[in-house]
Amino acid sequence: MAIIGNRILFWVLAPFVAFVAFLLPLSVDVWTFARVGLSVAWVGLCGLVLLTLRDPVRFRWAARSLTGLVFSTYAAYLVSTLAGSASPFAFAGWRDPPSLGGAIVGFLIVGLPCLWYTVLGRWSVSREDTWTKPSGKNDPRR
Repeated sequence: MAIIGNRILFWVLAPFVAFVAFLLPLSVDVWTFARVGLSVAWVGLCGLVLLTLRDPVRFRWAARSLTGLVFSTYAAYLVSTLAGSASPFAFAGWRDPPSLGGAIVGFLIVGLPCLWYTVLGRWSVSREDTWTKPSGKNDPRR
């Protein structure tokens, strides 16, 4: 069932991710060095997402790279908020400016689990690998 679920997930999400990767560079109005870099980074992230969705076992390095980039982004956001925060522990609402409280919560909820997966290659605490272990009698990996 996991193999069929991965295929369905890939074919449902891949057109949208590919469309974003194609459309994003076309939406840049003024080509500056920073915007070109950001556009290339987003297209690269879309490529990593597509590879991860296509085959999470074969392209495990893409998933680990993606989570490493997410961790790095949250760590940079936390550091930049620590460096220039006017109100140290105000929690941000939906459209409020960035705050240290929001940066800490985001780092704890998203950044640290991404670091865990980047370093260990799994989400669970157990040493058993859930990606390569056969899931049932109809699993073609058996």
